[in-house]
Amino acid sequence: MHRVYKALADPTRRKILELLRQREMTAGEIAGHFGLTKPTLSEHFRLLKEANLIRGDKFGTAIAYRLKASVLDEALMALMDALGHTQWRSPPMKRAYPDEIKVVVQNAREEAIRLGHDYIGTEHLLLGIVKAGRGVAVAVLARLGVDLATLKQSIDDYVASSGGSAKPNTEPPWTPRAKQVLEMAAEEAEAMESPMACVEHLLLALLKDREGVAAQVLAAFGVDYVKARAAMTEPATGLAIKGSHSEQRVFILYYSPVLDAERRVIQNTNLEELNRLLAEGWTISGKEDLGGRGAAGYHVSFLKLSRDVATSPA
Repeated sequence: MHRVYKALADPTRRKILELLRQREMTAGEIAGHFGLTKPTLSEHFRLLKEANLIRGDKFGTAIAYRLKASVLDEALMALMDALGHTQWRSPPMKRAYPDEIKVVVQNAREEAIRLGHDYIGTEHLLLGIVKAGRGVAVAVLARLGVDLATLKQSIDDYVASSGGSAKPNTEPPWTPRAKQVLEMAAEEAEAMESPMACVEHLLLALLKDREGVAAQVLAAFGVDYVKARAAMTEPATGLAIKGSHSEQRVFILYYSPVLDAERRVIQNTNLEELNRLLAEGWTISGKEDLGGRGAAGYHVSFLKLSRDVATSPA
């Protein structure tokens, strides 16, 4: 952590990090913000790379730099601890979240410890979703062609070099970015007129934060916010959008075998919710069956539901 603090001590290097928070930039673009010689600027880049705060990728004759956000967040967390501000260690559950979100939060903590990280970031939340292995979020990833096992390995490989020293009996601190993403999930739920933030809204929030490790890893799979949002609402073009004679909505039906408390195999599914909608007058007018993609024994169907406006309850 000494190299990180040394890198952050200089105002020029802090300004470089501030610029890279906005977007990836080439060395030439960064140089345009400073009246520095090329050797001086190169030395700043060297110290930032040594501290693992940025990475540089060569494209032809140019070098493009990007921020390694998780390492910077980890450094800020350590500084907050040193100053005695330990509130960051508490799980970020300010709102009322359903059990499925709480499971992902607990999974994220376990994944951080498994990787030896002494912080919990967006990458661990994504691993928490993968570990849960079911639900609408996993269904959306499956629909976009993402294999969960490959995704998990990609996350492990991406963050392997930033390991810390977390122990199983410790509570790793949550990075400000991870806390913010949980708040953003609630905003996504409100935008989609959902009564409560669920894991699919958390996935959208992770993708919306393009600087986070989770979004960067998913980008390598060709997944971004727009595509995930579309996959969540197709074949209808939105949630309960009204036409001239009927209204349509999408319903993602999932089911997978799980063990109950007595180790009996039962089906984890949202079929009861679908039956409720059918009783309200909705009918299935389209279907896309993904079968067992996404996780072993996991089945997903994207259903297009329609109902006549005249029969809709008042």
